[in-house]
Amino acid sequence: MSAAALLSDDPAHAAARALDRIRVDGGVTAALSLRPGGPTGITRLAEKGGYRLKFPRTHGSHAEAVIINTGGGVVGGDRIKLDFSIEEGADATVTTQAAERIYRSTGLDSGIDVRLRVSDRARLIWAPQETILFSGARLRRKYEVDVSSTAHLLFVESMIFGRKASGEVMERGALHDRWHIRRDGRLVFAEASRLDDVSDNALRRPAILGASHALACIVYVAPDAEARLSALREVLDDDTIGAASAWNGLLVVRFVTDAAGDMRGAMIRVMQGLSGASMPRVWSN
Repeated sequence: MSAAALLSDDPAHAAARALDRIRVDGGVTAALSLRPGGPTGITRLAEKGGYRLKFPRTHGSHAEAVIINTGGGVVGGDRIKLDFSIEEGADATVTTQAAERIYRSTGLDSGIDVRLRVSDRARLIWAPQETILFSGARLRRKYEVDVSSTAHLLFVESMIFGRKASGEVMERGALHDRWHIRRDGRLVFAEASRLDDVSDNALRRPAILGASHALACIVYVAPDAEARLSALREVLDDDTIGAASAWNGLLVVRFVTDAAGDMRGAMIRVMQGLSGASMPRVWSN
């Protein structure tokens, strides 16, 4: 006589349950407003699960906010929510203290949900540093962004697959990434990527990344977006890794390369050209 082993007796299941105690349910919820006669400042803030928001400096009415993950990275099963409201007339840059590391998963996805709202005559420069996927990482990320037709949004995201400098090869993993940007409630930019296999062999397919392992996208949503295209292309003239296009009140720049350092330099030139603002100090570390 035999009996089927209980699920709880399975070693892999037991290991996964043991990790439940250290998985993170965290994030930041914040609202930034233009104070009467003063700079943009925080008017609402909630921090959870090891995530913090710091304000290293303010320039005139412009505020700089830095998201800090005290855990040092994201693992399978973590759930992160970031929610930022930039109120009427406010002016802010939101960035991260360092690149966000998505570590190898034992099977569960890491979940990152981001909600951004930019109100009338406000400006948001959303400029987190790179997201690095380690071999075996599983990331499910979603962006929901609402922008007023009179607001300015500079949205920056970049991703690196594997730590090439450390000799890491992507053996497995997954990426599900979805972005929605709405202007006055109307969907103006939508993008979805689903890679159930982010192994090195899969990424090297010509239709995915070819010989590259780093990519970035910059989206500029503003009343003057299309008029900025010609000047921006001059900035990109010396870069063979990036290209730009503009339509329907949007300007979009994409980079793909095998040299993440070169990409970072090109991104900085584009961000400074579009925003006219100095880069957050953490980007120079």
